[in-house]
Amino acid sequence: MSLFLEAKNIDEREKLYPEIGTTNPDDIWPFTGMAQAYLEANRKLPQALAMLDEADHLLDLNSKTEKPSPPYSGQQLKLWKGRIAITRADILVRQGKPAEALAILQPWKNEFKLGWSFYVYGRALEGTGDKRGAVDAYLQSVVRVSQYQEDANTRLEKLWLKQKQGTKNELRQRVDALSAQSFVGQNYRLQLLRHTAPEFELTTLNGEKVSSSRLRGKKVILNFWTVWCGPCRVELKELEQVQQDHPELVVLTAVDTTADSKDLRDLIREQRVESLRIAPTAPGLMEKFGAYGYPNTFIIDENGFVRIEQLGGGVGISRYLTAGLDAIRDAGAPGPAQTERP
Repeated sequence: MSLFLEAKNIDEREKLYPEIGTTNPDDIWPFTGMAQAYLEANRKLPQALAMLDEADHLLDLNSKTEKPSPPYSGQQLKLWKGRIAITRADILVRQGKPAEALAILQPWKNEFKLGWSFYVYGRALEGTGDKRGAVDAYLQSVVRVSQYQEDANTRLEKLWLKQKQGTKNELRQRVDALSAQSFVGQNYRLQLLRHTAPEFELTTLNGEKVSSSRLRGKKVILNFWTVWCGPCRVELKELEQVQQDHPELVVLTAVDTTADSKDLRDLIREQRVESLRIAPTAPGLMEKFGAYGYPNTFIIDENGFVRIEQLGGGVGISRYLTAGLDAIRDAGAPGPAQTERP
């Protein structure tokens, strides 16, 4: 399973799939895992649908068996069913069948929490002609961390302007307000990690050279962000305040290098960010941290261990970072580094 999850090549995953499936033929994970792999690669989508059908069948059997193996709780069954529904709908949208996808998604829409779910829902609504509904769905997708955030943002802006729902600035204000509401309302669960942070070397917009080796001995808050991301924009001023309140820390923000330089300068001026370290991110650095979507924030301790990963952001980010710093202090120095992320 570890090799399967780490594999970047779909052909390699296909070779591992039969071996995983024989370990426990009643487990739905191999079916859903391979279906998701096909979806990510946008290949063999009919086979992926067949695998999801098999996973659904196994879940139904599990719920009716007196002593199922593996035993799933009612909540676990519901979560698996929901994940399968979203995956199936995503495939149908890509196959040009948005009405079928929408029929699958409608019973689950009140359960949506992930950016991916709202993104697929928005695609289905847009494909069936419900542009206003698609705007609302894309809004929810944009303020949640996912690999589909950027495309959701592009689609949202296009529909917003085409439907004449307001100006780009009014859309930004709407996203910023929703970002604050969404982030503060999350049920945050602090979890301490202890794996070695990847090496990095960045140069800030002010010309300061910053590297992981030079920062050893200090706690570092490393924030990945991009200009088009609503939650990223809202938290910039708070990150600057965290730096001012904790001069012993290094707060470093790495901005996506595809950002338009004028948009970046305008945003810094609008937010009145004056002392925060902002550096164009190095290619591939975010992936080395195992991060996806924006914003993504890490707390690295004095010994170079990643101790906290915070997905998402917005108004209130400083409270979560302060809680993380307190937890790191109370826990003391971690043991040996883990070679794998938990």
